[in-house]
Amino acid sequence: MIWEGSHGSVCFYFENKLVASLPLTEENCLDRYWKQVGGLIAEGLREGNSLKYQKNLFWKGVHHALKKMNRIMNEVDNKYIAITLLALIRLKQIDPDGLTEGMLECPIYRPRNRRRRRPKKRHLGPSVAHINLPTF
Repeated sequence: MIWEGSHGSVCFYFENKLVASLPLTEENCLDRYWKQVGGLIAEGLREGNSLKYQKNLFWKGVHHALKKMNRIMNEVDNKYIAITLLALIRLKQIDPDGLTEGMLECPIYRPRNRRRRRPKKRHLGPSVAHINLPTF
């Protein structure tokens, strides 16, 4: 299921499957999600966990969550997988534009309102009735 906000969504792919998406709104923009991921990694470092340990933990989290994909996912599961994949992208374990794993930012396309154009009036030149012809 794709969660879509007023400004679009960010979709996450893993092993050529759509696994999660995050809505984009004015409050929840992609920068805010990146800040959450940065805070999550920093908190792990403050607790004494190495980056290698965190990478392994995020990989295990993704694989464990994807085993549960057969059941219906709720919003919490969706956000968990998305944030975990963002963390792996931040730690350079997944290429964001990769062939089998990655993310895709999908903004909402809203066509602008176009005014209808009126057809131009064609001016064919002076009317024949107004031309003064010489008389003989």
